[in-house]
Amino acid sequence: MGTCVSFPTAVGAVAEWIAFVPAALVLYSVADSNETKIGKKGKRRRAKETLRIYGLGLLFFMTEYIVIYHWFISMYPLDFTGMSRGYAIAVVLLGCLGMSFLAAAAGGLAFVLFVSLSRLRTLREHTLLRPFTAAALYTVFEWTMTHGWTGVPWGRLSLGQLVGNFTLTVMPASILGSYLITFLIVSVSFLAAQGLYEDKLRLRSLLALSLVFADLIAGTVLFFIPTSVTGENGEVMTVKAAAVQGNISSRDKWDSGSSGMTLERYTKYTEEAAKTGADVVLWPETAYPYVVSSGGENEKTFEKLARDCKVTLFVGCFDFDKDNNFSNVIRSFNSDGSAGGEYAKRRLVPFGEYLPWRPFFEFLVPPLTELSMLSRDIVPGDDATVICAKTKNGNEVRYGVLVCFDSIYENLARESVKNGAEIILLSTNDSWFGESCAVWMHERQARLRAIENARPIIRAANTGVSSVIDAKGRVKERLQPLVEGIAAENVEISHTKTPYTAVGNILVWLCILGLGALPAFDLIKKRSSDDFR
Repeated sequence: MGTCVSFPTAVGAVAEWIAFVPAALVLYSVADSNETKIGKKGKRRRAKETLRIYGLGLLFFMTEYIVIYHWFISMYPLDFTGMSRGYAIAVVLLGCLGMSFLAAAAGGLAFVLFVSLSRLRTLREHTLLRPFTAAALYTVFEWTMTHGWTGVPWGRLSLGQLVGNFTLTVMPASILGSYLITFLIVSVSFLAAQGLYEDKLRLRSLLALSLVFADLIAGTVLFFIPTSVTGENGEVMTVKAAAVQGNISSRDKWDSGSSGMTLERYTKYTEEAAKTGADVVLWPETAYPYVVSSGGENEKTFEKLARDCKVTLFVGCFDFDKDNNFSNVIRSFNSDGSAGGEYAKRRLVPFGEYLPWRPFFEFLVPPLTELSMLSRDIVPGDDATVICAKTKNGNEVRYGVLVCFDSIYENLARESVKNGAEIILLSTNDSWFGESCAVWMHERQARLRAIENARPIIRAANTGVSSVIDAKGRVKERLQPLVEGIAAENVEISHTKTPYTAVGNILVWLCILGLGALPAFDLIKKRSSDDFR
C-alpha cells in the first residue's frame, strides 16, 4: 500500500484495491480466535492478546509509512541549514522513523478496535458488516492524521489512484471528499479477504467488484458534468494564469547576497508571462524571502512590476500583522499598480516555521531546532482570505490562496471555496524534497483539493513542480523539478458548489457514529435478551 501511494502506476492503482487483503485475513483470524476465560488469569491473557494485536497494527502501519516517508532520506545533508553531517543524519532518521511511528501508534489502535468490534454479537451474527467496520476505522484513522502538530495526512489512499491525468476513480471525492475513496478501497480489500476466509468468494467478490464499478461509473458521470461559468454570449469564462518557477533552492534563497539575483530572475519570468497574455502571475512561497510591508520600498517595487506588466501579481514573502507577529504571506498587487490583499499561511510546518514544545526539543533533540532558517517563530493566519482582481477584459475574479502545507488539509481549501473563491492559488516551497517522490505526492494533494471543490488550482513551487490544474484534477501544464520557467495556461472560472464543499467531512462523522452505535446496539440487544429470559 505504501508503494501504491508513493509511486502511482496503472498496475498499482488496480492493486491498491486489494492491497489490504493479507492484513484483513490476519485480523479475521485473530478476531475469531477463542476468547479467554473471565477471571484474573483470563483478564491477564486478554491484556497480552490486546498488546499482541496492537503490535501487529504497529508493525503494519510502521512498514506502510516508512515507505511513504522514505523521501526524508533525499533531504540529506540539509546543507542549507548549516548543521553538521551528524546532526543531518539524526534529523533525517528522526523524520522518517518518527513520522512513521506517530502514524503507526494511531493505526495500531485501529487493529485493536477492529478485533474488539468484530467480537460483538452483532458483528458475529452479521459478518457482512465487518468489512465496512474496517473501512470506517481506517477512514477515521486517516482523518485523525489532519489533527494536531503531529498530524500530517501524507498517506491518503486516494493519492494512489491519481495516475497520469486519469481521475475517474477519484472524482467521487467531490461528493464526500477523498475519505470516500479511502472507505471504498478498504471495503473492497476486506470484502475480498472475507470471501477467502469464509469460503464465500463468489458472493463477496461480486459485492467488492460492484463497489469498484460504482466508483468508476459515478466518477465518469461526475467527470462530464460541466463546472465552468459562461458569459452572456455563451462563451466559457477563462483566466490566463502563470506560475513562476525560479528554481532557487532554500540554500541559495536564504543567502543574504542572493536578493538581487532572486528579484531579477522572478521579474524576468513575470515579464515573460505578461507577454503570453497572463492575467495573473503567481510566485512561490517566500520566493522573495524578505518583509514586504505596507508603504515600504519593497511594496513599491512590486507595485511597479505589476503595473508595468499589466498583471495581477501574487508574491510569496513575509509581513508583520497589526500585533507585530511575523507571518508567511502571499501579497497581491493589482495591474493598475495598487496594493491588493494579503493571505497568511494557516498551517505551519513544525520545526521548519515554528518549534512546538520548544523547551522539550531544545533539551532532548537540539538538531531539530536548527532546521528553521528563521530567527523567530512564524504565527499562523486564521482567515480563508479571498482576494478579488480584474482580468484584462474587465471581469472580476475571486482568488482563494493556500501556502504549502495548507494544501494537504482538505478543510482549508474548502473554507476558501465557501468564502467565494473561483480559482485557488497555491504557493509552495518543495526544494527540501529535491527530486524525490515527495514533490509529486504534494502536487497530487493539490489535485485532490481541485476535485473535491471543483476549482482549478495554480501551483507555483520554488524548485518544482509548478503546474496548472483544472477543476477535474487534471494537470494542463507543468514544469518539471529543478528547472526554471513559467507554467502558463487558460483556466476556466468555476462557481460550482460540490456536495463535499457543502457538507464537508460528514462521512467521517457518520463513520464515527456507526462505530459508536455498534457496541451500543449490542448492549441493548444483550439486555433485551436477558430481560426475555
